[in-house]
Amino acid sequence: IIYSKENQNERNVSTDLKFGNISAVVVAPGSATELKFNGSMTVYVDEHIRVASVIEDEGTDLTNDFLSEQIRKAWHSVKRDFYCSLPRVAILSSGDEKTDKEVVAPVLEELNKNGIYVSGPYNTDCYLSENSFIHFDLTLAFTKEQAQEVLSKVADDTYAKLQTSLPIIVVQTGYSSAYEFQEEDIEQPALALRH
Repeated sequence: IIYSKENQNERNVSTDLKFGNISAVVVAPGSATELKFNGSMTVYVDEHIRVASVIEDEGTDLTNDFLSEQIRKAWHSVKRDFYCSLPRVAILSSGDEKTDKEVVAPVLEELNKNGIYVSGPYNTDCYLSENSFIHFDLTLAFTKEQAQEVLSKVADDTYAKLQTSLPIIVVQTGYSSAYEFQEEDIEQPALALRH
């Protein structure tokens, strides 16, 4: 099914999802459609790296419980969505030494004791310059901005955005709705869609 404003059925996607008529949604490159589901986590998937952010919305308080829940969600997502039997997850530094020491370190210690192995926190610049990301199935950034910074240094425009922790598959390309394919001399925006 192709949902669009042109055929006036873009709202039907919610109904079809609710009644189980579809099991996956792929948002076309350059589409203005932005699907967001409560409780989901966005994973940016590139040929070289997978990145997700711990804090999706500004103003979220970073507590031990919240961080633990987000890391568990990411770890289980890698296991389920990418078929990794024992996911290797890295977490980048929050940028605040006190937070890393008082929140991140105790959470990682507790998770590692329970069989959810997460390494870090890593300094972002060192992590990227040493290509440490090639040793991990998922890199966790703290904010969307930090995730975008990592992507801009490692990925190209063909990355995809996968929303995880959902009973369905929701994926879209990294191209924004304002992207001008002709101006950028990209003849085949479908390259990102295939990726």
